[in-house]
Amino acid sequence: MFKLEAIRRSGAQNRLGEEEDYVASAFGGEYTFYSILGSTVDLSLLGEWNYDGRSRNATNIFQNDLFLAARFAFNDVQSTEILTSMMEDVDTTTRVLTFELNRRISDQWSLRLEAIALLGIDTLDLSYATRRDSFIEMNVIYNL
Repeated sequence: MFKLEAIRRSGAQNRLGEEEDYVASAFGGEYTFYSILGSTVDLSLLGEWNYDGRSRNATNIFQNDLFLAARFAFNDVQSTEILTSMMEDVDTTTRVLTFELNRRISDQWSLRLEAIALLGIDTLDLSYATRRDSFIEMNVIYNL
């Protein structure tokens, strides 16, 4: 599956509050390999490139960023899934790594583990204020 989102805007304010004409786009794709190595596991690979023509003056953090991810679906009774990803700013040192695990423990109980690591956040990046917000979170969920 491929996707493309694109806009052209006139007179929009940039990060400095100045009116600017610009283009922005997101282009990506996803492909799933089913039953890898003869197992029940499916592997999906995802990729996306986000671009904003305002560069450093963009009002969002995705002015020139690359996203790559891999999702493993084990297709077991527990619905086990693992997702790992990386988002990297092509123009700076900013990088975000994520890991997510979801697994049903029983009919009512499930487990969700998520970790996000913010690495090398550039001082001029809009997300600089979050540079110390890396975390690991675990949820045990009860469903009625």
